[in-house]
Amino acid sequence: MRETVCVTGASGYLGTHVVAELLSQGYRVRASVRDIASEGAQHLQQLAQVHGADTLKVMCADFTVPKSLDTVLADSDFLIACAATTALGFTSDVDVPQTHQDANIIGTDNMLQSIKRSTGLKKVIYSSSMAAVFRSDVADDHLYDESDWNNDIKTSSEPYFYSKTQAEQLLKTQYDADTSDALPTLVRFNPSVLMGPFNAKAHQDSSISILRNLLDARASGCPRLYYSIADVRDVARIYVEALHNPAVEGRYLLPGKSISLLGIAAVVAQHFPEYKMPNRELKDAMVYALAAHNTGLTTAYLDKFLGIEHRFDDSKLKRDFCDPYRIDLTQTIIDSVTAIRAVAQPGIKSAV
Repeated sequence: MRETVCVTGASGYLGTHVVAELLSQGYRVRASVRDIASEGAQHLQQLAQVHGADTLKVMCADFTVPKSLDTVLADSDFLIACAATTALGFTSDVDVPQTHQDANIIGTDNMLQSIKRSTGLKKVIYSSSMAAVFRSDVADDHLYDESDWNNDIKTSSEPYFYSKTQAEQLLKTQYDADTSDALPTLVRFNPSVLMGPFNAKAHQDSSISILRNLLDARASGCPRLYYSIADVRDVARIYVEALHNPAVEGRYLLPGKSISLLGIAAVVAQHFPEYKMPNRELKDAMVYALAAHNTGLTTAYLDKFLGIEHRFDDSKLKRDFCDPYRIDLTQTIIDSVTAIRAVAQPGIKSAV
């Protein structure tokens, strides 16, 4: 009998890829979405028509509402939790926006309570974020590993970073405190910036926005910023592999490969010459001056990331997963731009 996997956040950027990977490997999927009318959910409905309603069932469940996941989990063998609010933007507001609290902290607690009420779950794959790893009390060349946690206090933290940290810590703490051995196995992943093709226009508001903004800027220079990029298709495959990989346990950093913003621009310029790409890096002082004029960057973000190429020890991931980064970074960038162009210019074939 085929096993059934519940995917929360199934209509999102990562979630749609997780669903596709599960279907390709023969699983039955229960796709949990908050808005059944969203473009991502409609994409899943189209997949359901191809694969059959028994194989893929799209179900409305808002995990910010207590017990909303109970029905979705009732006949599931596994849970892959991708649901999160991912909008970024440093703010001086002392209160984390309610949308982030609900989706990433309260929602995770509600999910855990539903897990406790379920009877057939064997394993939970929880998608956290590298946002829950970055620390402010280490040197720029610090080598991050699974023991690192974001320690920024609420008043000085970007809302997404804070909420993802609190959500993952809440989950870990309650799991560690459980002595009943009745909870399903928990595996937590902390991916970095995700890129690659997408299945709904709204997915561009996730980490893909870094690339979209670069395409739109048409600037001659760019900030001295570095990104660790993982292909969304690799991440989806790793999550699905983790369901039955006996070696998998605990927490995993999933950083992908590092590249500068200027390096990304060089790839785009080579393969998409119609875009004007920056060919030099701006002086840091100029970047700070631009940030003061509402360019989308803030001094808080620049203080944390400008000129810093973060280092990650992903040896645990490479030990337990064979060749985790299978898609070349250049191909990831090419496929991302192709998808963005397909949205901007209907008729262009996306690499999805």
